[in-house]
Amino acid sequence: MSAELLTRRLRLMALPENQLKMCVDDTTKLAAEFGFPISEKIVDTPVIRAIAIKRAKMAVDTAHYLWYTYWLIVTKNNPVGIGLIGFKDHPDQNGSVEIGYGLDDGHWNQGYMTEALTAMRDWAFTHNDCRTVVGVTVNNPASERVLQKCGAQKFAVEKDDTTWKIYKS
Repeated sequence: MSAELLTRRLRLMALPENQLKMCVDDTTKLAAEFGFPISEKIVDTPVIRAIAIKRAKMAVDTAHYLWYTYWLIVTKNNPVGIGLIGFKDHPDQNGSVEIGYGLDDGHWNQGYMTEALTAMRDWAFTHNDCRTVVGVTVNNPASERVLQKCGAQKFAVEKDDTTWKIYKS
């Protein structure tokens, strides 16, 4: 099963388990499969840990695969994989789901992450069981601005991190 979301400038491609594995093992092989380059900067140590968690969830629950996987952020003009975005689980009993994301720093400050997060938020809210998208920032003003542009409100501030919530209208 594969899925994608299209925005004005981006294509978000849901990665199945085998492609998540390629993100960690060999991004050049994944790039060859897609037919366009993928920035190697988007797969760092925290992403590798997150992919391991995502793959473990996908192994026991294929029904919620689109909620567990990373979606590759691809520019439409001159296709390049520039980032990853994805939920950490499917919505919980309160209808809440956390999102995480990252972008190659060569593509910062161009509105790409705001565009990608908006698409993911809109997709999540098409599901009746999702009422809140949560983002957690750790001393990251740029990420906070992205969340604010997507309608997030500051919910809680702890020692080093801030929790933001986007409510379904």
